[in-house]
Amino acid sequence: MGLFRIGRNKRSLLLILSVLVISFAAPGLLLPALSADYSAGNFGGIGLLDMRNARFAEDGSLSVGGHYTSERTRLFATWQATPWLETTLSYTDEKFPGGDLDRSLDMKIRLMEEANFWPALAIGFQDMLGAGKYSAEYIVASKRYNDFDFTFGLGWGILSTRGGFYNMFRVLGNGFDRRETDADDGSISLDNYFAGKNMSIFAGVQYQTPLDGLSLKMEYSSLDTDNIPQFTGLKDSSPFNFGLNYSPAPWIDLALGYDYGDRVTFRLVLKTNLHTFRLSDRVVGRKPVPIHVRAGKRDLPGPETDLREALKNDKTFERLQALGFRVAAVSHKEGSYEFELIREKRQSGDNMTALGAVLMTYTDVTLIFAGEAGGEQYLHGRRRDEIGRTAVSLFKKSEVYLREQASRNLTDAVQNRQLAEAALETLEENDLLPISVHIGEYRAEVHKQAGPYAELPRNAGRTARVLTTTMPDQIEVFDIVAEDRGLEVSRLSLMRREFEKAADYQGSPEEVLSTAEINGVVPLSGNEETVSARAASGDFEWDILPEAVTHFGSISNDKFKADLYALLAARYTIAQGIDVSAELRQKIIGNLDDISQRANDNIPAIRSDIGLYADTDTPTLNRAQLNYIKNPLPDLYTRITAGLFESMYGGLGAEVLYKKRDRSWAVGAEINWAKQRDYKQLFEFRDYDAVTGHVSLYHENRRFNLSTVIRAGRYLAGDWGATFDISRRLDNGIRIGVFATVTDMSSEDFGDGSFDKGVYMKIPFGLFWYKPSRHDLDLEFRALGRDGGQRLDHRTGLYDILADGERHRLEQDWKHVLD
Repeated sequence: MGLFRIGRNKRSLLLILSVLVISFAAPGLLLPALSADYSAGNFGGIGLLDMRNARFAEDGSLSVGGHYTSERTRLFATWQATPWLETTLSYTDEKFPGGDLDRSLDMKIRLMEEANFWPALAIGFQDMLGAGKYSAEYIVASKRYNDFDFTFGLGWGILSTRGGFYNMFRVLGNGFDRRETDADDGSISLDNYFAGKNMSIFAGVQYQTPLDGLSLKMEYSSLDTDNIPQFTGLKDSSPFNFGLNYSPAPWIDLALGYDYGDRVTFRLVLKTNLHTFRLSDRVVGRKPVPIHVRAGKRDLPGPETDLREALKNDKTFERLQALGFRVAAVSHKEGSYEFELIREKRQSGDNMTALGAVLMTYTDVTLIFAGEAGGEQYLHGRRRDEIGRTAVSLFKKSEVYLREQASRNLTDAVQNRQLAEAALETLEENDLLPISVHIGEYRAEVHKQAGPYAELPRNAGRTARVLTTTMPDQIEVFDIVAEDRGLEVSRLSLMRREFEKAADYQGSPEEVLSTAEINGVVPLSGNEETVSARAASGDFEWDILPEAVTHFGSISNDKFKADLYALLAARYTIAQGIDVSAELRQKIIGNLDDISQRANDNIPAIRSDIGLYADTDTPTLNRAQLNYIKNPLPDLYTRITAGLFESMYGGLGAEVLYKKRDRSWAVGAEINWAKQRDYKQLFEFRDYDAVTGHVSLYHENRRFNLSTVIRAGRYLAGDWGATFDISRRLDNGIRIGVFATVTDMSSEDFGDGSFDKGVYMKIPFGLFWYKPSRHDLDLEFRALGRDGGQRLDHRTGLYDILADGERHRLEQDWKHVLD
């Protein structure tokens, strides 16, 4: 018994791995796509009717719909996970004799994009994780000629039940001769892929009519229900299907079909793109503070302005002149400034000292010394590298710097302290959650909580707006540090003048980013004399949010069920890294209490008694826990949690995470002692307890914003195994993922499905809620009540706290920095 069946012939596994390798390599070889309007098929996903084609939707597209016939109703959701990967979940309620419920996961992978002389090519897997009833594989090609889009494909599984002929993969070995037709335990039978005595041809065409949004479809189907034992209640009169698809608006498709010569079908699909999805364009929260432009800074550079003239009032120019250099030209490219300098006769400083003078204001600089013996000389440095630190140190020892310090007004410290306190007050008034404000010579540093907005660049931009109105004129750089649960999540250094340019409509988020420094600045307080103001200790935050818990059953008497709750969440920060949090939950409506408990004497009831936990109409204490979170060593993070982890378990847990800033990988481990809570979900417990823990490996694919987590360890029932989780974060913060957990629990003890799996979506409340929020609405497509492969849901993972501060995520959200 197990998750994977590969006993007959391992060549099928090698074939699948080869296909996956090709599919991951293919995106780099793609040619531009031809534009066309394509629509979903009967199974969901872009296709003809019952047959698929090689077309794909726009990256990030989500379509939700249903296909209805007198024999079955199929609900589906299709997500274009990447430009080359389409995933479809379907939930089919069969009404013919012998029919039941079926859950399916389908996947289509682009192998080659269409070009002038060859078609688009794709490979697909149908019903990969379901009961196997609709299991099939296919390789399909599509070619467009004017308004006609032709499709030709080869099918296996149920797509080879009409007009079959010799399966070409049988030449690779006997393992492809036979195909399992009954996988009711839900295991993934790899030996089934492209296996069976026969394969079949299917074909079709889509015609785009002159009427906008109206297309006609016709196909020859390789699916014949007469030859499928599970479909004995269905009979086909013809292999041809015909359909009409009408899209009256970009967000909806309506379709009628006449399938197999004897049945009329109807299909409705609603569509959106998750990269741009918002329920409203209204920006919630306070209006942004207007940007204050310092006197003399109104002539900042626009597209046609000489940068040297625009920056001539900069303190840097005075320093260079005092050192004996004249600025001949200034240019800016990709975050680096280039100064062309000419030595004057009264020169009193060397090249390195001049570099240090410029690095006091700018983070990345190249100096060009014109008119030198032997030609131009170049000197490049960054504030953080060895050359830059040496240069700054030399400048601070120069007479120019010492004279500058001696001439400062002796009352500056008092004035700056008043300004820091004023900035702190203004930040609090604008709900920007400040912790402290520090003012140095030419930089100001603000530490703040990560909120209130979900996007860290938006929070930083709102903070910088306030600083333009409260900071002294000599402050050129704003260092904004976001913290969450006592940990530094991000550190953004923003140039003040970029915001001043934006005030005159001469700036953009891209220009702010080009001069910004991300997660790389040495703390201000460690480098120079500062004055500070700190918010009062103790931070309390609370919110009222909806919560939905869903169950997708797989048998006719266990269909979809759900509960809707109102959640009162609160957290109080006692000291840095120490907080206490709690959640009160009230059921509004639902029927999860109808989930019957599955009796099994071999294993304890871990989650199978969820119906007893859901059977309450009184408020419950969903969580109540004390967290101690620290960063004791560079790149090492720790957490200790005690209390009520979730609605079903409480206890004591610890976690450690090793994560270097902006690295694509991290590794962590956690261990928990968990005790099962009473059904009333207050402070009483039941007898069962367990030690559970996992080692976790995290990886980020920055090109597609894909996050992968592999966890291995001991689960709540004492079973050992691993969980595989892959998800993608879209441009508006929505995250969609899929997970699967396989353990050493036998399929008989586990029950229907033989392993735990599901699909989830996290929707930021900021996309539709009445106020800013960093919380997400969690939606899951899975069956509840499993006892095998179950982990705790404590919601305090260290990686999740830190991940939003990664550079690629900050850049993904940077478009909000001026909002």
